[in-house]
Amino acid sequence: MTPADLPNLVGATLIECSILWERDTAEMLIGPLDTTTQAQIQAPHLRLRLYGLRLLDLPCGPSQDARVLAVHGTAGTEGGTMSLSLVLSDDRLLTAEFVSLGFFGTHPGQICEDRELYSCFQEVLRTTIGALVAGDLRSIRLLSDSGTHDNILHEVQMYPTTVAHPPRDAYEEMCVMPLDEPNKWHLILPIWSPEGRTDLSITMDVHRVNHELVGSLEDIHVL
Repeated sequence: MTPADLPNLVGATLIECSILWERDTAEMLIGPLDTTTQAQIQAPHLRLRLYGLRLLDLPCGPSQDARVLAVHGTAGTEGGTMSLSLVLSDDRLLTAEFVSLGFFGTHPGQICEDRELYSCFQEVLRTTIGALVAGDLRSIRLLSDSGTHDNILHEVQMYPTTVAHPPRDAYEEMCVMPLDEPNKWHLILPIWSPEGRTDLSITMDVHRVNHELVGSLEDIHVL
């Protein structure tokens, strides 16, 4: 698959962009897509994954509604590096170089109609953010390939402000995405500082074990 195989992304919002250098992988959540594309992939949003990541450049910015204005890409030679550029409506340009890509349709928030489960997801995030605020990183469960607690601490300390508890209503902005495995979900929530909402987000995977939800921190990164 090459950038030319991507469905139409123009007009959709770049909701999330994250990098896992330990896996040389980048992920983007884009949507909602136009009605034709939604029918094509049978989902309102698209999750794009770039494998064998060599470069990803996205200037920091506070925009929460950066729409895709244009998509450019090159396939490269067989086994070589591909490239992808997204021109965004907030005057930013996302550029990436990678070896291969894949995408699938997703339905952010579709399970949030279950308010009891939704509240449990919020509590998992609240507990994890509370540990970040308290500096008790060792109490946080990490995904096996998410690096170390020291890596997470470094990311937090490099940011020019401190992490704070979000307002209660901020948890309504939580994005929930069912994963391929049964009883497993991916959570995304903006991080707050004492000054207000930041351009950082926290991402976690949550799975159900014996009727309990277990959350594992994936990453803290710039939106």
